[in-house]
Amino acid sequence: MELETQYLNILIQKLENEMESSFENYLEIVNYKGGRKQYMIDKSSNLNQLVDKYFNSLLNLDRSDANSKIDEVKYELATLTRQYQDYKMTTQQGLAYYQKFELMIGSLDISCGSKQIPLSIVNNRTVVQTRIANAKLKFENAYIDAIPLRIIRELIIE
Repeated sequence: MELETQYLNILIQKLENEMESSFENYLEIVNYKGGRKQYMIDKSSNLNQLVDKYFNSLLNLDRSDANSKIDEVKYELATLTRQYQDYKMTTQQGLAYYQKFELMIGSLDISCGSKQIPLSIVNNRTVVQTRIANAKLKFENAYIDAIPLRIIRELIIE
């Protein structure tokens, strides 16, 4: 892991772990046995049927118990949605940091009036610009839209 992305990687990994835990809780509530990874790869899963079955089973409960179970599902979905929003905000902020660093380095004036700037300073600036651009690209590839909004929408709509 690059030093440049270590802080962001730790923060985003924490958010991903929280989302995974909430998603697993939701799957457990509706009695889905495949787990998150299985659901992500198997779009023909039986999750829809299990959700329907779960809500139909609530019809056999008294109103108070049914409302309690519905609140439990609502809570997990709301938590998952909030965590996804936190993830998106964090990744967008991370990207903004890289853009800020690119702008700062790119706008540095390395001229000294009539004096000749040593080539080593110009080369070091180029190296820093390249490293920032590479770190930004790695960050974008690793985290931006890594968790498709489609998955969250499907859970809420289903």
